[in-house]
Amino acid sequence: MPSRKLVFLTLIASVLIIILTEPAHARKQFSGFSMKGKGSAYKSNNKIMSAGFSIVGAQGTMGNDLADAPMRDMYFYPVQLFVGVRISKIRLAVAAEYMQGSQITLASEVANTNVTGTGISFGPRIDYYDGVQSFGVFYRSSDTYRLEKPDVNAALQEYKSTAGYTVQYTRRIKGRLGFVLDYTQEEFSESLTTGPVKWSRTGFGLIYSNFDTAGGDTR
Repeated sequence: MPSRKLVFLTLIASVLIIILTEPAHARKQFSGFSMKGKGSAYKSNNKIMSAGFSIVGAQGTMGNDLADAPMRDMYFYPVQLFVGVRISKIRLAVAAEYMQGSQITLASEVANTNVTGTGISFGPRIDYYDGVQSFGVFYRSSDTYRLEKPDVNAALQEYKSTAGYTVQYTRRIKGRLGFVLDYTQEEFSESLTTGPVKWSRTGFGLIYSNFDTAGGDTR
């Protein structure tokens, strides 16, 4: 079974290959097994390869709202990747996210606990894209969040979830660049025995993508 980091790096390579081999000023289109036009977007039966990544700055909360882990304010810095295909105005993709979480609230104010850490998430993603803007949902079917600070037993803790979600609205600004609004909510089913740790975030950032190249010129 490949490691989560290896899978994440493989997705990074896939995104870069798809984007960098598709010049913004031209594209190749495929219909069945025949090649038409110029450039390098891959089209077969109205399906077009789509890939990209977003970088977001967000603020939110994390905790279980109990005495052992009160809710506290957090900064989140997620980087999300996706690779998929467009079918008409629907984009189906596989997504992955690496996130840095940083606790804002002083540990002394929340039972001397600190949930600063890093997370890696994987799952399917679906978007509705009209050529300029998109609305999408990333289902976080596999998520592991690793705390940087040791617990009372001097062992690093990991929180795990299989049922979180991220909702994003994106709008193309020019060419491959756009902005993204992000909202995420999740409950770690494997976390504290007293009660599951929950977290959420709201943020804004940038997205770099070949979008779908069928909704218009990417220049």
